[in-house]
Formats: sequence, C-alpha cells, structure tokens
Amino acid sequence: MTDPMPSSVRETLIRSANEAAPREICGFILPDWKIVFMTNVAEGERQFRVDNQELLDFYVQFPNPLGFFHSHPSGRQSPSDTDHAYAPQGMRYWIVTPDGVYGWDMDHDSPVVIA
Repeated sequence: MTDPMPSSVRETLIRSANEAAPREICGFILPDWKIVFMTNVAEGERQFRVDNQELLDFYVQFPNPLGFFHSHPSGRQSPSDTDHAYAPQGMRYWIVTPDGVYGWDMDHDSPVVIA
C-alpha cells in the first residue's frame, strides 16, 4: 500500500493549478513529498510538454521520483488516452483538477484509480 498524499501537498498542487489555469501544470513528487514543478513548454493551453533538457537534468538529480503529476483545468479527473500512452512507468501518477488531486496506476492496459 502507498502512503496517502499529505494534505499540504494536495493543497499546493490545487492552488498552483488554479493559478496557472487555463495552462496545465506538471512536475514530479519526490519520495519525501517535495514537489518539483517542471516548465510546461507546450504551445497549447490545455496540454503539457516538459523540455527534454529540463527532464534529463531532473533525472540526474532525482533518479527515483515517487510520481508525476499534471493538471486538467477542465476538471476531468481521469487520464486521457495521451496521458496513458506517455505516462512514466513504475511510478505514481496524479491528475490535478481545480478542486482535487486524483491518483492513478498507469502500469496497466488502462488506468486504474488509486487512493
């Protein structure tokens, strides 16, 4: 069983997503629940893409993050087909909406909700 996300982390993610909307936020959460925001370099507002160099630099410094997150300003709680296709394997995955954070296990043929 995985530890639940601390309420302070959840609140920070929701606040950050609301401040950035309609652009999506994205980043990683480390095993100590520290949030590492990544720069969203996507051209469109309702999508995200992390700069390749920033991603490489992150993994050099933090090779084993707990998980990845990004926001859905629309409020959709579940991952899109694109989210599932490109989700990092072997780590937790969170969707941040304007009013919540939802955990998903993406290591299956289709996403499975987690607490």
